[in-house]
Amino acid sequence: LRWRLALVDNATTSIDLQYYHWHQDSAGRLLFDRVLRAADRGVRVRILLDDTSLFGSRKNAAILSSHPNLEVRAFNPFVKSSRSKLRRLVSFIGEFDRLNHRMHNKLVVVDNALAVVGGRNIGDHYFGVQPGTNFRDLDVGATGPIVREVSKVFDYFWNGDWSYPIAALVERTYTEADL
Repeated sequence: LRWRLALVDNATTSIDLQYYHWHQDSAGRLLFDRVLRAADRGVRVRILLDDTSLFGSRKNAAILSSHPNLEVRAFNPFVKSSRSKLRRLVSFIGEFDRLNHRMHNKLVVVDNALAVVGGRNIGDHYFGVQPGTNFRDLDVGATGPIVREVSKVFDYFWNGDWSYPIAALVERTYTEADL
């Protein structure tokens, strides 16, 4: 978590984040806060989350996306409005072939120069913040030519047919005033 925070805090031009789950706990809020501060500094931020991570929080993602330097997209969304667990379940059963295709990538690329990739989602139990729980997983920090390859993977998903701007998935338009 410290590495991710340091990378975001020192970003000067761009931050790309791609995660399967981004929990709204201490670690998740801390990273969101730092990402928002980077956007306030003029850093272009793109966040791609699997729609399973957005259950109940599309509104928050849409509000974040109202920032002129921050855009959030959802990978393979369930339905336009996903507040109901029952509606999501019915949607999953009815569209199993499509909705069973999830994005499990976990990466951060800063200034197209540094990257962290690995198995950790964003949440307290992935970083030992939550006492008694630590999903022990590994990350790899990278610099050099490999970062361009990692960035290409992000761009592939970001620009792909499976990714939707979060604004297209919420019921109203949010503005900077909401932010």
